[in-house]
Amino acid sequence: MKKNWYIIYTKTQFEKRVASFCSKKKVEFYLPLVTSYADQRSKKGKQSSRPLFQNFVFIYASMNELNEARKADGVLSILHFKDQPAVINSDEIEAIKGFIEVYPNIIVENSL
Repeated sequence: MKKNWYIIYTKTQFEKRVASFCSKKKVEFYLPLVTSYADQRSKKGKQSSRPLFQNFVFIYASMNELNEARKADGVLSILHFKDQPAVINSDEIEAIKGFIEVYPNIIVENSL
């Protein structure tokens, strides 16, 4: 079966749980994480990893695997374009991976 990259939209703070589900099902996924500190400006305090893209997990799957991934706890939907699951170009995934490799100290700020 043909596989493509798709984006799963999750409940807030369920990204790692959905990624774990995919891992257990042996479905390739990509969850870019960045380091976060309690005090982002001084980089002090408790350090943790959080998703670069809040509420999103990238999944490389066949349509059957994608339907199976929908069953994971915390999945709200699959991103769609024109009534079909949106297919993400592999080059876009590689660009994100490359960006994180070149700039590992990304700081994600809340805009609200």
